[in-house]
Amino acid sequence: MKQHLTTVFKTVGWIVLLFCFASIGFATGKAAVMIPAYLVFFLLIFGGVFLYVKNHQRRQEVNPATKALVNKILGVFLILVSLYAPIRMFITLFPGFMTFGIGALTVIGAAVLIAIGIVGVRLINRSNAMGFLGYILLIVLSVVPAIIIMQFDTSYSSLGIAYYTALALAVLSWWGISLYSTRVE
Repeated sequence: MKQHLTTVFKTVGWIVLLFCFASIGFATGKAAVMIPAYLVFFLLIFGGVFLYVKNHQRRQEVNPATKALVNKILGVFLILVSLYAPIRMFITLFPGFMTFGIGALTVIGAAVLIAIGIVGVRLINRSNAMGFLGYILLIVLSVVPAIIIMQFDTSYSSLGIAYYTALALAVLSWWGISLYSTRVE
């Protein structure tokens, strides 16, 4: 039973990941066309990599030190990509607006949002009375992108791009932190 649930969770996780990548289409001017196009593109990429690995994989003993190093490198890379996501959003929404100072403030703000998210999740995982405070913290944190972007532009597409960026920031940073902090045995 546990094996079946693991398979179901992995499958659902891959589907959610594909749809998150496909949501890049919201950042274009033609979301109705680009979302399915990105979905097909990433499905082909993931399917091709899966088939290549399946057909060329040899059963070898994996060195735990090498696997830990690869996890740390991938984790740092994903964290850096997540910190770049808000900069990319500002470049997309407001061309010519981004300066070094604004970029630095954007990265610092993204790092603060990640830290607040980590605190909220840790409060929830304690499973005591502080867990409720963690949920409140995450709910308040989910409103921050709209408050920030509404200072500049209140159009539907700007709010959509802001929430797409927040989603990318959350998923990529959490995935990166998880990879970086995972212990390999």
